[in-house]
Amino acid sequence: MMESSSLELLAYLKSEGIDIESLELVEHSIDIEEFVQRKVDSMSIYITDETYAFDAKNVEYQLFRPISSGIDFYGDNLFTTQKMIERQPKVVESFRQASIEGWKYAMQNPDEIIDFILSDFSDRKSRAHLSYEAEKMLDLMRPDLVEIGYMNQGRWQHIAHTYAQLGLLPSDFDVQGVLYQSTDFAYEALKKQFYYVIGVSGLIFLLAVIFYR
Repeated sequence: MMESSSLELLAYLKSEGIDIESLELVEHSIDIEEFVQRKVDSMSIYITDETYAFDAKNVEYQLFRPISSGIDFYGDNLFTTQKMIERQPKVVESFRQASIEGWKYAMQNPDEIIDFILSDFSDRKSRAHLSYEAEKMLDLMRPDLVEIGYMNQGRWQHIAHTYAQLGLLPSDFDVQGVLYQSTDFAYEALKKQFYYVIGVSGLIFLLAVIFYR
């Protein structure tokens, strides 16, 4: 049981030598009971979500993750059009920045966000379940190591290569044209690099002074 758009999973199965045509694919019902009651043999899930429910029900399961075969797609992405970028560049950049700041705040203040969800949106999930999601998401994102919002062009090219293997993109597809980067963002990245170089150079100079005194 998986979503029809689960290309990452289809690429994973194909890389493991599984004939996709031999599988009986079932439309996803978003109900773990389908798996718990063995109406399906496997299902696509979020490891930040359904695994909590499986553990709570003492359901035995085994996780198969595409990353084990070197397939590691970006999860949540923002999309716009070239026309929108040209006509409303400030709106596009402001939306991107607001999204990133929202993620940063959520990762730094999980209890406050959980209170907000339970009081203003939905109590479908328990506080414990939402806390579990926050912890798992933090493990996946690792904002202490990777800046939220950062994307690597090489990784995107690898994703394009995976799509090409599925026959969904030409083998020579170049991702450069679909990646957005604002002038302000590029400037900030360059400024950080400049300060880093200055800092390292200053430290080397200080050590040299101390060494030769």
